Amino acid sequence: MKIFLTILILILNLQCWAKADNISDFEIEGISVGDSLLDHFEEIEISDLKKMYSDKGDLYIFKSKEFYSITFINQKKFNKYEDLQIILKDNDSNFKIYAMQGIINYVDNISKCIKELDNIETNLDKMFQNTEKSQRYNRNFETQRVGKYEVHSFGYFIGNNSIQVSCADYFDNEKYNVNDALRVSIRSEEFNAFINKNY
Repeated sequence: MKIFLTILILILNLQCWAKADNISDFEIEGISVGDSLLDHFEEIEISDLKKMYSDKGDLYIFKSKEFYSITFINQKKFNKYEDLQIILKDNDSNFKIYAMQGIINYVDNISKCIKELDNIETNLDKMFQNTEKSQRYNRNFETQRVGKYEVHSFGYFIGNNSIQVSCADYFDNEKYNVNDALRVSIRSEEFNAFINKNY
């Protein structure tokens, strides 16, 4: 049984979530970690998007080039999220998904984002009472790509896989062309190991 990972379902369908014990049971816009991206998008669309990010210098967002990232923006097929970021392994012709995150933008409205984050956390805490949780934190960061920003975040571990929910408050939105946003992320065990090793 697939579990739809959307804000509405988070609130209304708690018992179904509680029964999920495998990371592949969770979906964002009908897509699960472990799927081939080819099951959801045409190869030409994936290749064109990969080339666009490569030309902009934004394909490899990690220190290592083992994984890369592409983001599908405002797709008509999306029901709940505005954007969907997909993490893929370099030189993988099957385009297996190792991590992904659904994004809802909150333009200059971080307070609304945090309110939604509070609501989600309250409901997920009830569902995942026996699941390891990374306690909620607020941290400040700064990168060349997006400048200074603050992240409000918490997460849960299903084995060595994880689900992370966060709000990002960017301090210089216009300069870096980035929006405050709610993100719901699903990460595979292999991608978590990569992040832990490199960061």
